[in-house]
Amino acid sequence: MKEGRLHAQLQLLQGDVFMARGEVAAPTGDLDGAKAAWQKAAGNYVVVSQVFVDPEITPEAAHKAADALDKLGQKDKANSLREQIKTKYPNFVPKGRIKDKEV
Repeated sequence: MKEGRLHAQLQLLQGDVFMARGEVAAPTGDLDGAKAAWQKAAGNYVVVSQVFVDPEITPEAAHKAADALDKLGQKDKANSLREQIKTKYPNFVPKGRIKDKEV
């Protein structure tokens, strides 16, 4: 289902835009604006992580949602998502990071 995957990717990008807006707002002292942006980011990511099933997109969305929830102070929800990733996608490595090599 190409359209479903494309839509999920679009939602991830929308979440990324809101995360970036929060990162810009926070240092200027606009904490309400930052929190609102992070809340929108979390919403986009959570929808993808809970509704769309894809071995690449789903864990990436859950990972990003956990990061957004951390910024909102929702540590329990963030940790719950991280546990889901470990259970369902044990080989997942967030984009931009190099997986630790086992020695």
